[in-house]
Amino acid sequence: MRNLPVSACVLFLCGFLSTELLVGTPSLCVASEVFALEEGQSCLECHDEMEKQQVLHPATEGGDGCISCHEQDDPLQHGFADRPEPIAELCLMCHEDPLAAAHQHPPVVEGDCLFCHNPHQSEHAALLTAPQGELCLNCHDADAFSGQSVHGPVTTNACSACHNPHAAKQAKLLRAAPPELCFRCHDKELEDGQQQKLPATKRLFEDEQAQLHPPFAAGDCGDCHRPHAAEQPRLLSAAYPFGFYQPYREEAYALCLNCHDPAAFSEPRTLDATAFRNGNLNLHQRHVDKTKGRSCGICHSPHGAYQEHLLQSGMTFGEVTLGISYTTTENGGNCSTSCHTKVSYDRLAPVNNPLRVSPRQGEDATAEQLLEAK
Repeated sequence: MRNLPVSACVLFLCGFLSTELLVGTPSLCVASEVFALEEGQSCLECHDEMEKQQVLHPATEGGDGCISCHEQDDPLQHGFADRPEPIAELCLMCHEDPLAAAHQHPPVVEGDCLFCHNPHQSEHAALLTAPQGELCLNCHDADAFSGQSVHGPVTTNACSACHNPHAAKQAKLLRAAPPELCFRCHDKELEDGQQQKLPATKRLFEDEQAQLHPPFAAGDCGDCHRPHAAEQPRLLSAAYPFGFYQPYREEAYALCLNCHDPAAFSEPRTLDATAFRNGNLNLHQRHVDKTKGRSCGICHSPHGAYQEHLLQSGMTFGEVTLGISYTTTENGGNCSTSCHTKVSYDRLAPVNNPLRVSPRQGEDATAEQLLEAK
């Protein structure tokens, strides 16, 4: 074969590569001139660079399948038909057409397989032109994948763990709809990037005895969590207090306040902001709105629990687990914890519990007001 200057070449890859893809690889640029071939002559006698990398296109291996893609006018002549446009027409001679799915990746829609794949060989799985995460960032904004917490598949550049790179039935090319997609990993205990234990949420979701948080019961993981990265721990979409003690501030409870009424935690007296009240005394506010306010997760599970109102059976204080026992009554409930003895509350008939407590702000509601609020 006679090599011509690059400027004289008709790109042939053998006819597939654009000039951009040929930067730094002049050996792929070959003369388009027709010349005679010997019978049985292998393409690799000249194109031996096509078997140098880790992953080979099956048609490339051994040099025997080149004509599967490169159609010759004459088997004894080095001359080839023009490549089809778009190139996907050629690929679909062997590969299944992904366009049957409802949602397609834009390069697939355009038939531009070579945007992501090398047709001959690669150092990366699936003949990708770059490592998976790096390849995706050619189009997708890198800032969306960085933050204080990053989803495990993102840290390992495993975009295809959640997304189908070609087409999918689900929006955003998801391989399945949440929560099924999430449960492919979260069916067992895991650790996050800070070595904190993550529960096996699938077991809880499928347990008919559990009381589930409404977004979790609806399978709407994205209501609280970001799928790729976040500035909050656990991929949370807004601030959430993780410590045992957290003085109440709206900005510290931003995640919960996306749904819950701030008055339920800030107003000393209320008849409607919360059902956790003794008469009109707001017991949520008395738990959280002080210097050593107890944060949400001390008493409540964010996903689900086996007591009413998502109350956990225990809370962790340092190295110790402290029990929580709660029962519901017609107009209130009873609670016993390691923090205090058994106490009761009633929205219609306020209970006088024998506890040493801080002064109570505001005025007691009248019996008529309590009855009306019921």
